[in-house]
Amino acid sequence: MSAIRYSFVASVVVVAMLTACGDEVTEVTNVNASLDIVEKYKELPKCEESVYGSLIYVEDSSQVFACTSDGWVSLKGEKGAKGDEGKAGENGKNGEDGKDGSSCSATKLKDGSGIEVKCNGKLVGTITNGENGKDGESCTTKAVEGGVEVSCPGSEPVVIKNGDKGANGKSAYELSGTDKTLEEWLASLKGKDGESCTTKAVEGGVEVSCPGSEPVVIKNGTNGENGTSCNIVSDKDGVITIQCGEGENAKTTELYKAVCGAKPFDPETQFCAKFNDDAKTEQIYKMVTIAPEGTDYSETWMAENLNYKTGISWCYDDKDENCAKYGRLYTWASAVGKTETECGYGKECNLGTGDIRGVCPEGWHLPSLEEWEDLFKAVGGILTAGAKLKSKTGWMEYSGINNEDAFGFSALPAGGRYNNGSYSAEGAFALFWSTTKYDGISAFYINFFAHKEDAYFSVDDKTYGFSVRCLKN
Repeated sequence: MSAIRYSFVASVVVVAMLTACGDEVTEVTNVNASLDIVEKYKELPKCEESVYGSLIYVEDSSQVFACTSDGWVSLKGEKGAKGDEGKAGENGKNGEDGKDGSSCSATKLKDGSGIEVKCNGKLVGTITNGENGKDGESCTTKAVEGGVEVSCPGSEPVVIKNGDKGANGKSAYELSGTDKTLEEWLASLKGKDGESCTTKAVEGGVEVSCPGSEPVVIKNGTNGENGTSCNIVSDKDGVITIQCGEGENAKTTELYKAVCGAKPFDPETQFCAKFNDDAKTEQIYKMVTIAPEGTDYSETWMAENLNYKTGISWCYDDKDENCAKYGRLYTWASAVGKTETECGYGKECNLGTGDIRGVCPEGWHLPSLEEWEDLFKAVGGILTAGAKLKSKTGWMEYSGINNEDAFGFSALPAGGRYNNGSYSAEGAFALFWSTTKYDGISAFYINFFAHKEDAYFSVDDKTYGFSVRCLKN
């Protein structure tokens, strides 16, 4: 039935007789019926004797049609005809009108599980969808003598026999049909030897002669120009300057080893310091790894004073050029990364344990008194630590004092700031804060003197302004 869009088989409760001749409905249960569904009446197939009794549901009219000897008949009842008028007797009355016939309708269930049939508004049956059929059984194979046996359910096994061996193919020699011997035939396949080209020296080059073509002269090439040499003329602060050529034709190129922001630096002797402020400040500082022979000490220190501006820090004499030369001077609270309200004069603040970053950049920290002591021991002891760690220049000169700067630490005589705002000791003292406090008023710092070769640990007012050197974590 090509016009039927889909169909299903159901075990249902159906109406055996749907008639328009009254309200009476006879119900029959447990009848197996095949119910097809089409969209329109014109899509109904041909109604012939072989399909008598078939039921088909037409969607656009919501009716069920049955195939009978009268063709496709709707199971929806029609209105009954009116009763005839009664004959007049002596006192006869008119006959009453006949009742309307009842109609039937079929409606798809909302869940799609089947069709509900009602006659005269009364539910007379439900046609439900059939269940899925069982899975089919697979065929099996097994090797038997001379072939393969295939067994499928419901049929006898079939043996597929192996094919016979094919005849040997002929060789190219046999297919050629030649009357030559194999050796002669193979020899005939070989082409003739080609002729070689010859060369001879001629003035200004070489003449090449090949059979069948005119001689060709390959002339000698001319000498190329001398190339220009390149040299590194400068390697400083992360910038390598390369010069190629000499005099007016010389060209120079600058190569950056690394950049901090937009500025070049040398990662072997400098680092890019990053601070967690709103401006994401980045600064370049010198660094040095101090690892004296014969010791197990190896620590990386800043080789110049910190010059990062905080709320409470100053340039010596309030001059910017002194910050560029010596770095800034910090109160102890500012150096340990706290406010004066938290850790200033008279405040007993707790910094916790471990490395104290303080005002230092990421990956670095403010050294404790113990870390300063370890440094002095590593460079030969506190009595000569000043001579070993002070910069060679910038200090006041004293007889018998020789500043070696043996490890590149380069302690600078930046002096300090009193809490009354005055500055003192530029060129004479280098004063560095430690994280170690003494009490609510004072903290430990390190002092290098111009006129001495040793170093000192001292305690002073936390509101004084001293220098900061950071130690790598």
